[in-house]
Amino acid sequence: MSVIVPTHNSAKTLGACLAAVHRLRHPVTEVIVVDDASTDDTRAVARRFPCRLLVTDRNAGPAAARNRGIRAATGDLLFFLDSDCAPEPDALGNALAVLREQPDVACVHGIYALEPLFDDGPVEAYRLTHGHHWRLRHVGRVRTTLFAICLIRREVFDTVGLFDEKLRASEDVEIGDRMGDRYGIVLTDTVVCRHDDDSRLGSLLAKQFRRSQMLIPVALAERGPAGIRANSAAGLLTAA
Repeated sequence: MSVIVPTHNSAKTLGACLAAVHRLRHPVTEVIVVDDASTDDTRAVARRFPCRLLVTDRNAGPAAARNRGIRAATGDLLFFLDSDCAPEPDALGNALAVLREQPDVACVHGIYALEPLFDDGPVEAYRLTHGHHWRLRHVGRVRTTLFAICLIRREVFDTVGLFDEKLRASEDVEIGDRMGDRYGIVLTDTVVCRHDDDSRLGSLLAKQFRRSQMLIPVALAERGPAGIRANSAAGLLTAA
């Protein structure tokens, strides 16, 4: 069992993330932190914990960081965590239970808690409420992978390839699209993490606009009962 944490300029949250990793009730073989050329104190924070720290010379994006972690990992099961997420103590054990109970499933990902990792105000509260509930609506078998908190069999990458390093966003959704019908994917509310989300409206809107451009083709492909949709048509009209 290898834990992989890609990170960039996350000195604020990485300590809470790694502390939560070491509180997991299920044992792990190794914890790998891949620092994607941070310019803050991220590496100093990582060195306070018993983990393997890999450092890149230039910022190449989360896909490249995840790929480096995969290549370095020794486990047959890979537990991915974003560096702004702190898993609940039972998160890994619950994800593993899904794999054991459903042998055709190769990927299990979870949901955000309503409680933030750090309380930064009403914009973050809105964002977490939205993120929590749209994931909750889709609990069960899905066709989309979200790697903020995700347990996956290593063999998947041997079959479909690694993350597309040309993508700076939605690279986890794209690899789920490549998994197609070959591997079962489950979204479960038993795998939970506290998340530190955007707290400023301007940066939130800019990020969502960038990501939405990448998600349009995926949204078209994900039509159907197993597709994940974060917003309903009525919700989009209301927001407009």
